Amino acid sequence: MIEYINGYPIVMEGPTPGTGITRKGRIILVDRNPDVDPNYKDHRWVTAWTGDGDKTWYHGNYFDGHASAVQNFYKRLVENKGKPVGLRWEDAYSISQGACNPLGIANTIVKACAECREINVDTHDDPAIRLMVYQLASVMGMEPINANEFWHDDYAIAEHIHRGV
Repeated sequence: MIEYINGYPIVMEGPTPGTGITRKGRIILVDRNPDVDPNYKDHRWVTAWTGDGDKTWYHGNYFDGHASAVQNFYKRLVENKGKPVGLRWEDAYSISQGACNPLGIANTIVKACAECREINVDTHDDPAIRLMVYQLASVMGMEPINANEFWHDDYAIAEHIHRGV
């Protein structure tokens, strides 16, 4: 089930912990599809923080491109020490910034898979591993990913995260 905020679908999300001075919340990636709302032809994608129970987002970063928005989502999640912690999340973010050594990326994917097995996370559904695999495919000269196919994958990833993995 897709969750909405301000009338727009949340395509990815990751919880952030509360501390003594901050509330629990989550980092979200929102799609302001211009086919649905023609007011937003630019800056279709938004990454933002929202507190638990809030009906709107705060501190939004706006992007025209999906790939840039996804990278920013992972960066914000790592910076906010969100639920997906572990070396694989930082590695995924670093690799997505333009890593070009196929052996280094492949070795990092192997380590990330081992980390997932240790905490009983299905490697096929892990967004960090998926991001590293996409970068490896790009470095190896594979055809660009169909943007619509990648966008639908994000919905599946968001559902997986929402289930509490």
